[in-house]
Amino acid sequence: MDKMISEDFLIAIPSRSRVNLLKEGAHSFVKHSQYPYKVFVEPNQYDDYRKVFREDELVQLDENDLGLCYAKAFIQDYCLSQGIKFVFKMDDDLTNVRVRNMSALKKGGKTLDRKFRTENFLDPLISESLSLLRENKEIKGVSLQYGNEMWGDPKIRWILNKRFQSSYIIDTDFLFPYPQHIYNQCFEDFDTFFNIVDKGFYVARNEIYGVDFGKINGPGGINDFKRREQANIAKENMSKRYPYLKWKKVEKDWDWEPDLRRTKEFRSISIDG
Repeated sequence: MDKMISEDFLIAIPSRSRVNLLKEGAHSFVKHSQYPYKVFVEPNQYDDYRKVFREDELVQLDENDLGLCYAKAFIQDYCLSQGIKFVFKMDDDLTNVRVRNMSALKKGGKTLDRKFRTENFLDPLISESLSLLRENKEIKGVSLQYGNEMWGDPKIRWILNKRFQSSYIIDTDFLFPYPQHIYNQCFEDFDTFFNIVDKGFYVARNEIYGVDFGKINGPGGINDFKRREQANIAKENMSKRYPYLKWKKVEKDWDWEPDLRRTKEFRSISIDG
């Protein structure tokens, strides 16, 4: 592995109250990766995580119960202090890593265990993403394709301006959009994406590899909060930061979410890989 890549890149996994889920999820992949990783946990849960994970795998946050956005701000400060230029912000409930035409591999008798998927899918995804970010200074993040969304043109390796979902690879300077440490607990992935494109940069998405996670919007974890209340706060804050942003009414555990289809600034375009 390129020593430079190892020293200035980190897989960062914020986790809370999910020791076993992390062990069976993200950790079961990243422990096979050639890239370094750290799990970021709250002080009052450090001992619980330490019973399962090595000390050198863990980083203790400074505060308890401040949620994902606080954890992201902490991770950004930690990485900047360590000279880490790029971060893979990964959910702790990663369940799968995919590649196009994976069914053909299965038919060919390949043993597609998590070690195989990490070495052949996850690490190449990271490697290609880092190359893209290093060679194209106008691109500041890489969005990940969820496995059930792998329906795009297989001849196109990269597409621009596809929003972040809950896990992504990003230039460390853009990991947390609020230097004043104002915490939007809801829509943090949207907000991080908007902060990049609002400054005239791009987010790319790899169309070859995909990832899967646990139940969407499931309870618990570091992102557990009052979604309706936090969504209204986020809508107010983000409307001030991005006045051109359109919103749509939804019938979920919250009332509103950003509407990218009606926000012309974020139309997707394809690029050569």
